Order: sequence, then structure tokens, then C-alpha cells
Amino acid sequence: MEDVLCLQEDTTASVDADIKAHKAVFTVTAAMLALAQMREEANRNYETYEVLGRKASRELMGRVYGVMCAAKASGMFEKFIANIREQFKQHGIKLKSSSKESSVLVRYIFAKASDKQVHVYGRALDVAYYEKNIAPEGFAKWVESTEGGFEGIRSGVVSSTVAGKKTSIALSKCMTEPTIDTVENLQWTADEQYSVFIAVRNQDDTADIKDALLTREQKDAILVRYLINKTKLGKPSKGKSSNEAVKNLIAELDARVAEQESVVTQLTVELELAQQVGKPTQELASMLKIEGIKLSASMESVKVAKAALKA
Repeated sequence: MEDVLCLQEDTTASVDADIKAHKAVFTVTAAMLALAQMREEANRNYETYEVLGRKASRELMGRVYGVMCAAKASGMFEKFIANIREQFKQHGIKLKSSSKESSVLVRYIFAKASDKQVHVYGRALDVAYYEKNIAPEGFAKWVESTEGGFEGIRSGVVSSTVAGKKTSIALSKCMTEPTIDTVENLQWTADEQYSVFIAVRNQDDTADIKDALLTREQKDAILVRYLINKTKLGKPSKGKSSNEAVKNLIAELDARVAEQESVVTQLTVELELAQQVGKPTQELASMLKIEGIKLSASMESVKVAKAALKA
């Protein structure tokens, strides 16, 4: 009995030791590396299931749109929709009398879809037919080329009615600003009026233009922020104390340091992952060195600003 008790105590002590050891070896880099591997697995799942599923949905909706266009051209569209409503009635499924014809058609095909999804798909049918005059064979390609797909079509209509005035005013103000340079051969989506890019400075003071990869809502927000900042700059400055200005500068520099630390950590993870799978690492190592220098410079700027505050 004593041996059993002794064995139990040793096992508990061993488990506690393992837990402590596990906690002790945790590092941010190792954790980020594990997350990077999980992300690769998630990306594979995404390509296998979601991407193929979306493609199938676009193609199926293209066929639905083709039937809708044919019914419209025949002059019997109302009779066609009435027949679908009757089918619902016979199966004991109630529809709102106010349901749009496009939503009725979508609901009939996608019986398990949520009300939101039915609305999104129905809106795409209406926009394609009444606003864009899309040919049936071009429907799937049109949805694919629209930023955000089906949801992008719906949100584009919403943003044009809700935030459209602000963004249009901001865009008109932006267009009157002096043009720095003109870039050729950009890949525009069908409904883009403007985009947001990042100019990355080179050693010879030229700039490489990079896509900021923002959503439509983020681009609109930046454009509206531009209008707000431009308006503020146009107003007479009330003036701030030198200390307040330095404090604001320190806060901004601290934020830059945090961002740069994130960049360095991510590159470190990517470099270690590349080394593990035997991929070329020269470019990543070079980028890590450059970003490390930028981080050191950012941290030094914070020190200088804080020293100025104390002076």
C-alpha cells in the first residue's frame, strides 16, 4: 500500500514538473512559428473547401440568373414567379407578400440558405439585370471580379447610399490636389473609382508603389479621414504647448515601434519556417536585417523625443 501511495505521489510530482517545464520553454518566436504552421493548414483547407464552394455558388447563381433573364425576355416573368410562390404554398412554406421577386427565386433554389444570404444573392440578380445589364454567360465572372464577391455587390449599393456623399466629396477634393505621378497598367476591378497604395522609399529616393490591400470600407474610411485632415489643416491653428507637441510625437513614435516589432517578429518566424522546409532564405534574411535596422532607428527616435521632453 505504501508503494502504491509513493508511486502516486511521484506521478503527481512528475506531472507538475512537466507543466512547469512546458510553461518555462514558451517563447513568442516558437509560438508564432506554431501559428504559422497552423495558418498554412488553414489556407489549404480554405482552398479545398471555401474557394471551390464559392466558385460552385457563382456558377450556380449564373444559371439561376440565366433562367431569370429568359423569363424576363419571354414576357412571362410574373407568371413564372407566381408559379414558384404556389410551389411554396403547396409545401406549407410561408413567404412575405413583400418579398422581392429575385429573393423568391433565390429562396426556391437555396432552400437551406439564411435570410441574409437570400437577400445578398437576390440583390446580385437585381443589380446584374437592372443596373449593370450583365449577360447570363458573364454573371459568374462579374461576381468574381467584384471586390468582395456577392457581399461586395450588396455593400457597394449600401455604401453608395449611406457613405457615398462623404466619399464622393472627399474624392473630388483629392482629385483637385496636385498629381505627384501617374502609374500605368494598374489592375482595376470593374467598379473601382479609386484605390489606396503605399509608396515605399528606395535608397535612390525613388518609390516602389505597393497595393495597400484594403477592403472597400477601409478605403472609404481613409478617404473620409483625408477630407477631415484637409479641413483641419485649412483652419487657423490655436497653437499647442511645446510639451504637448512632444508628448503627441512620443505617442506616435511608440506606435511605430510596436508596429515595427511586429514586422520583425513576423519575418523571424517566416525565416525559421523557410529554413525548416529547406526554402531559400537569402531574401528573407535581407528583409529581416533591414527591418531590424528600422526598428533600432525607431527606438532611438523615441529615446531622443523623451530626452527632449525632460530637457
